[in-house]
Amino acid sequence: MSPFAYRPWWSYVKVTVSTLAVSLGVFLAALLASGAVIGAAASSALRDYDANAMPIHRPSLPVQTMTIVHEWHYPHDYFFDDFLAAHYRGNRMLDEDAVGNQVFHFSAWGSDGYYLVTDRDVVAGKAQLLFVDTTFAHSVARFACAVAALLAFVVLLGFRLGYRRYVLGRDRVDAALESSFANASHELKTPLMAIRGYAEGVQTGAVAGDFALPRIIKASDRMADTVDGILKISRADSGLKQPVLGMWEVREIVYDEARMVEDACREKSVALDVRLPRPLLRPCDESMTATVVRNMLGNAVRHAEGFVRVAEGRVLKGEIELVVENDGQPPSPDELAHAFDRFYKGENGSTGIGLAVSREYAELMGGEITMEVVGSITRVTLRL
Repeated sequence: MSPFAYRPWWSYVKVTVSTLAVSLGVFLAALLASGAVIGAAASSALRDYDANAMPIHRPSLPVQTMTIVHEWHYPHDYFFDDFLAAHYRGNRMLDEDAVGNQVFHFSAWGSDGYYLVTDRDVVAGKAQLLFVDTTFAHSVARFACAVAALLAFVVLLGFRLGYRRYVLGRDRVDAALESSFANASHELKTPLMAIRGYAEGVQTGAVAGDFALPRIIKASDRMADTVDGILKISRADSGLKQPVLGMWEVREIVYDEARMVEDACREKSVALDVRLPRPLLRPCDESMTATVVRNMLGNAVRHAEGFVRVAEGRVLKGEIELVVENDGQPPSPDELAHAFDRFYKGENGSTGIGLAVSREYAELMGGEITMEVVGSITRVTLRL
């Protein structure tokens, strides 16, 4: 396999070159076709004249006459006549049967035309010609063919490059999904093993039910969260999940989700501080925004040691910022770089799928979500 097979830039070069070759083929084919059409029209126009050089029908192209006697010709009004006369004198294919029957084509020095010999006297060196000047027609045809080929090149190249980007994007998505599902299988196996272990312990009497049941419920919740995250990511990747935008008060969404984590904060003795003094009206999808805020708060509470703070960031025209901070152990630079990857395995284990879902939803709504470390504080910012 070529060493360039997996280089996207090389695939774009190949697509461009192949498209150029196709466009050149279109140009040549169109040029041949237009030449054949012009030749047929010129021949038809010449044959529509009788022996007295009078039109039988209205010709499709203007027909002119020329008389050649020895070394001069008449009329002699422009340089096209000189090339036509020279071609006639040098035409060795002309015989008695060709007079009045065969149409000849000539092209030289930018001049192009067709002629028919209606009468010839070899002894007297005299000939009567009908001719059609197709120089302008061929020039227009060449220009039109070039424009058609250029348009074909632009349209075809745009389509093929767009399709190529789509294929490469799908390949990356498929690779990410494959990696995600591989990691998801591990995430599901762990709580399944815990549930099975505690259930078998209760069955055999080795583990008390009061001890095992809360842990089984916790493991079941973990599995449900993982499966729910996988389904959300799958819908977003497939395009089935699209935002329904409406004007919402983001503060109300934050307050609702903050109440959902109050019990977890009390269990960990973590102070939850929500400071949103001003209205945060923004077009967004309520369900998606709630999911993003829920994941931001859940991640902060899970890693916090003393407090979780929710505050308003910069409020620019047409944009708001929601900031969630916690004082837990800051992520390492590697964990920070992969914080929004699906099931990324960091130093402290898997980061799960919640933040990956949050990024997908934020981007679908036209926003973004970022994570940074400021001193000893971990800060996650949602921009809408």
